[in-house]
Amino acid sequence: MIVDRVLGMIEKSRKLIPVNSNWASQMGEDCLRFLVLHRTSWELQELPSLPLMCRFDIGHAVEAMALRKIEDAFGQQIILRQQPFVEKRSGISGKIEGVIQCEDGKKRPLEIKSMATAIFEQFSDDPHDLSDFEKYPWTRKYVPQLSIYLYLAGYEEGVLVLVALDGRYKEKIVKLDYDLVDGLIKKAEAVNAHVAAGTLPDYHPDAGKCLECRLFTVCKPPMKYGDGPVEINHDDLAANLRIWDETRKPRKAYEDAYENIKSFIGARPAVLCDKYQITRTPNKKGALLTKITVAGEDE
Repeated sequence: MIVDRVLGMIEKSRKLIPVNSNWASQMGEDCLRFLVLHRTSWELQELPSLPLMCRFDIGHAVEAMALRKIEDAFGQQIILRQQPFVEKRSGISGKIEGVIQCEDGKKRPLEIKSMATAIFEQFSDDPHDLSDFEKYPWTRKYVPQLSIYLYLAGYEEGVLVLVALDGRYKEKIVKLDYDLVDGLIKKAEAVNAHVAAGTLPDYHPDAGKCLECRLFTVCKPPMKYGDGPVEINHDDLAANLRIWDETRKPRKAYEDAYENIKSFIGARPAVLCDKYQITRTPNKKGALLTKITVAGEDE
């Protein structure tokens, strides 16, 4: 009924956006091969899943609400909202969230990022501590993104406003780091060189990172496992395996983790991760059966 209609509408909104430049939001990515393929093969990447689209919808709503709250709190409109910028030398482009005049009289660009409550709680309350952004691949991109905006808009300092999905706020002060921005520009120039030459950089050395990449089937990294299982150091896979182990009851949490594990390993016949071994063997009809065992535990 209602839910099916809503989910159907969200499902229809799934789409890929053409990529004609180096996006500021992606320049914190440490895989140069991904950045090149993001430019040249954007139309071949996987569509975002329905659960991810639902999360995007909530995130956008929370971020829009936060912008209104900030304007109300300061009694002023945020200027330069969604102002586009382009760094001519490297072709880095982006749209700044906006600029607001703070209580000390200084104008500062701001960028708002919504977060799951569990992730939000891992960030310290110290506005000058940026170390927590290193914990997740997507949060590692936030400081580089705002740093590019500071450089392009001509500001020395900006604010990352973090908003939990339960409505709590934290702020992080980002000072313009010219060495960081110079490195991002050089990275973008390397991307441009590969795009112009029709070449690709080397594969990322961490196979665990490749497993979750939405350009995995385009990039086709050489996942060579030999005769035995391959050992993968992958935080998300290990986390799901621990959830599977710890929550085999209640059944729902177990089933969700089990499906995530299967999607991570794909058709690989055997994988080792953390203290778990996963094997996939075809049944008589050709369907893959997944078996997970825990080291030291009797079957």
